[in-house]
Amino acid sequence: GLNGTVYCMAEAPDGKIYVGGNFTNAGGIANADYLARWNPVTEAWEAVVAGINSSVNAMDFDAYGDLYIGGGFTNLGSVNGNHIVKINNISGTPTINALGTGLNNACYAMTIAPNGDVYAGGQFTLAGGVVNTAHIAKWNGIVWSALSAGLNNIVRALAFAPNGDLYIGGAFNDAAYPYLCKWNGSAFSLVGTNTDIGAGVYALAF
Repeated sequence: GLNGTVYCMAEAPDGKIYVGGNFTNAGGIANADYLARWNPVTEAWEAVVAGINSSVNAMDFDAYGDLYIGGGFTNLGSVNGNHIVKINNISGTPTINALGTGLNNACYAMTIAPNGDVYAGGQFTLAGGVVNTAHIAKWNGIVWSALSAGLNNIVRALAFAPNGDLYIGGAFNDAAYPYLCKWNGSAFSLVGTNTDIGAGVYALAF
């Protein structure tokens, strides 16, 4: 097992299981802190990268097998590796790449669109220093951009619907769409009537 909380898991293209959370030294392995992978062949934990200094809360693999992670960590791989990074070549010698200047506070949710755009949600109020990126933002591989004017509190969950709409859950209580809303690429909107949701949404799936 692990010595701390697990917040996220994902299977890599090679079948290894990546786990993020608030644990350290997974399986007694040095540098398997906050992020580790389980090798189902050797049935052993492995380190992924060194230098993670706080929790990993969210992760996702892109179409190329590169791993994006988000969390409470800072300065991972560089001074811009704040709260979100991309890890290339995870099966060989991994390299850590910043996404612009990163986020100014914790990332709690992440999902990747079919076109490769990365959507992040969390406690942050600025992504890459871009205005109106409070609690949710998009990375297109080059720059961060806002979704309308953002949201007014923490985003905890993100999931794409089959029709391409992005569904968003969290602690936000914007009057028009408290705790749950969707983004159609240009605007937020209500999901149903939201009348039965009286507190934060932590998970979404289709």
